[in-house]
Amino acid sequence: MPKKNQLANYLVKYVESPPIAMSRIIRYDGDKVTYWYKDHRSNQREVIEISVFDFIGRMVQHILPWGFKQVRYYGLHATCKASKVREILKGALAKLVFRKG
Repeated sequence: MPKKNQLANYLVKYVESPPIAMSRIIRYDGDKVTYWYKDHRSNQREVIEISVFDFIGRMVQHILPWGFKQVRYYGLHATCKASKVREILKGALAKLVFRKG
């Protein structure tokens, strides 16, 4: 398979689930992109306008290198294991004795 086809196959999964929802993009005028994000320090919705190239650069940072796996699919972050992990944590927390001081 030619390299460009491999690259296309690799990138298509990020088109299906992009790092930012389209609903968060407020405006695109060909030169600039305006979008909103939640500032976790102030817990407020912030609006930012940046150049298209800066926006693309920020989005490309979310694409994993070849062979890397997203953590949320493995270990404690795996959705399929959430109920099992929850039960184990409940059991462990029930055994803890909390002391003051």
